Amino acid sequence: MQKRLFIICLMLGACVSAGLAVAQEADGPRQMEFPHVGLALSLPKDFQLMVLGEPYSVMNAVIVKNEKPVQAITLTAYPVSEKSTVEMIEKALMEQMSKNLAIRHLKVLKETPMSVAGLGGKAVLANYTFRGNETTAARVYFIRQGENPAFRVCYVLTVECPVENKSALLPALDKVIKSLLLTDIKHPSSFKIRQFAPIMFPHYKHGFAIGVPYGWFCTLSASGASLGQNDYLVGGIAIPSVNVIVQPTIREATSEDYALQCLERAIKNSADDKIQSEVLAQGPTVLSGVEAYQFVIRKTAVPTTQPSSEDSETNDPPVIMVQRIVCPQGPQTAGKSYSILLMTMGDEPAGAIEMMNKISERFVFLDMIKPPEVPKAEEIEEIEE
Repeated sequence: MQKRLFIICLMLGACVSAGLAVAQEADGPRQMEFPHVGLALSLPKDFQLMVLGEPYSVMNAVIVKNEKPVQAITLTAYPVSEKSTVEMIEKALMEQMSKNLAIRHLKVLKETPMSVAGLGGKAVLANYTFRGNETTAARVYFIRQGENPAFRVCYVLTVECPVENKSALLPALDKVIKSLLLTDIKHPSSFKIRQFAPIMFPHYKHGFAIGVPYGWFCTLSASGASLGQNDYLVGGIAIPSVNVIVQPTIREATSEDYALQCLERAIKNSADDKIQSEVLAQGPTVLSGVEAYQFVIRKTAVPTTQPSSEDSETNDPPVIMVQRIVCPQGPQTAGKSYSILLMTMGDEPAGAIEMMNKISERFVFLDMIKPPEVPKAEEIEEIEE
C-alpha cells in the first residue's frame, strides 16, 4: 500500500476542529464535512483518521488490524485550470506513481465513466506492488467548478487494500460515493482551531516538536516544518499557514534583537513587492517556557493608481502575519533562532493572535523535556507488593 498507510500517528475519535467537522453515530459511520473544499461524506465504520502528510490531502483514514493497515480511504483535492480534464489529471497522477521507486508492476485493470455528486467523473481500478505488498486500488476523479472563477478543483477519492482483502474494496467505495455531498466552500482562515492531533511531530535534528491541528497537513524539512490548510478560493495556496524556521545565529543573540532584525526585513521585503505593511503590535512573549519576542503585521496590496472595475472585484484581501521568535540556550538549541511564522487572511489581528497562541502552546524544545524518572528498587518492590 502507499506510504501514507504506514504513518503510525493515528488520529482517533470524533472531533470538531479547524476545517474538519465530524459527527459519530453509535456503532455507525461518521458524517464528515470539509468546508474548505466544499465536500461532505460518510466515513464507514471502523476507519480511523490519520495525520495529513501532504499539502493537498483532505482526509486519510485507515482500518488497522493486528497493527497492520488492511484498508484505506483517502481524499485529495488539486486546484486545476479551466482546460484541465479528469483524463489529464488521471494521466499525470498515474505517471507520478509509475516513477515512484517504491511502486512496481503498476497495471490498470479497468476504467469507466462515473457520476459523483451530480458531477461527471471517472473511476480507475489498478493493481501494483508497494514495497513487496500486492495492492488493489480504486480511484475516482471528478472536477467541480465553483461560482468563484478561482475555484476549480479536481477531487481524487481512493480506496486501497491488500490484494487478499480486495473483496472489501468496491463496497467501501460505493458507500462513500453514495454519501458524497457538495457543500458551501469557505475560506479556512475563518475557522478556529479547537482540537489538535493527540501526538507531537518531533524534528530531532533541530530539537523541537510541534502539535498539528486536526485537518491541517504537516511536513518536516531540513530548515524546520510547514503546517497549514489550503484555501481553494484563492487558488489552493496554504493559508492559514505556519512555518517553523530554524536558522543559525550567534550564541549571544537575544530573542528581541533577532526579532527586530526580522521585522525590519519583513517590512523591506513587503515594500520591494509593492505590499503595504502596518505593524499592529510587538513585544515580549514566551515560547516553550523561554523568553521570546513577537510582532504582528497587516499586509495589504498596494492599490493601482487607476483601478478598473475588474480590479476592484478581485483585490487580494489583507493578510495578517504573526511571527514569534526565540533564541534559546539549551544544549541542543543554543546558537540557533527558532521562528514560528503564521500567515492568515483577515483585516483584524485578534483571530491570528489566538491561532498563534494555540500553535505556540503545542511547541516544545526536546532538550527541555524532563525524561521520566526511573523508580528505585525499593519503590518497585512496594509496587509489586
